[in-house]
Amino acid sequence: MGPLPASVDFRKLAERRASLNGSVPIESFSRLRSLLLSYSGDINIELSFEPGKGSTPRVTGQCRGRVVMECQNCLEAVEVAVEVDIDSVIVVSVEQLLALEQEDDGIVCKGAMLPLVDIIEDDLLVSLPMVPRHDGRCGETYSSPNDETPDTYRPFAGLERLKKDSDRSE
Repeated sequence: MGPLPASVDFRKLAERRASLNGSVPIESFSRLRSLLLSYSGDINIELSFEPGKGSTPRVTGQCRGRVVMECQNCLEAVEVAVEVDIDSVIVVSVEQLLALEQEDDGIVCKGAMLPLVDIIEDDLLVSLPMVPRHDGRCGETYSSPNDETPDTYRPFAGLERLKKDSDRSE
């Protein structure tokens, strides 16, 4: 898959029932980038444009990729696979967006060109795990059962002994 253009004329693509297959660099997704440790790599995209109801074009397809996030257990890098299905209606005003049927997702594009990032970034963000973690255990952050160190640190254990001693003396 080769690189895709940053923006497309969605009306022409819908009239021709055209498809796009290619990739977009992860660094192109400004909101997604803020959640990642690394911006290297691409998101692979397969999109089909077609005329929708009335004069509203519809875009369907899939996008997949792998992103690097921070594991919330060990704070090291963890690679997360993302895969989302796209099914959106492209409208030219907020009024048209509000008039869409309940089950339709919409994208507002007031100009002739629609950035590809705008079509898929929201869906990518929603597909990310809220708490990214490695599968299984992370590195050396967990103590093994044979560890010599106690499982918990009890800062007030000394007070408990003092209380017991004072209860005995009474």
